[in-house]
Amino acid sequence: MSEELLDDIRSALDGQIDFKGQTFADLIQNIVMSIFGIVAFIYGYINQDIRAALFIVLGGAIVTIILVVPQWPFYRRNPVTWLPAGTGIQTYQSLLEKDE
Repeated sequence: MSEELLDDIRSALDGQIDFKGQTFADLIQNIVMSIFGIVAFIYGYINQDIRAALFIVLGGAIVTIILVVPQWPFYRRNPVTWLPAGTGIQTYQSLLEKDE
């Protein structure tokens, strides 16, 4: 029972995102965490409340996890097309022949 539940969760969270999607996820993570960090610092400094500042940063981490961890469709807009299996040497040789 628990193993089936873990498999369902794993299959829901497992997915492929393309390279541009990875770059976009990294950008989102940096922007969101920076904004929440700046807001937390300013709020904590003005109110002299480190606990509230830490909760703001924690909220930013949760928002970042929600935005970045799941494989949302906008992370898969540019799928990578790979060469078929076993054609690497043939393709490389044909490229060498074209150069000559």
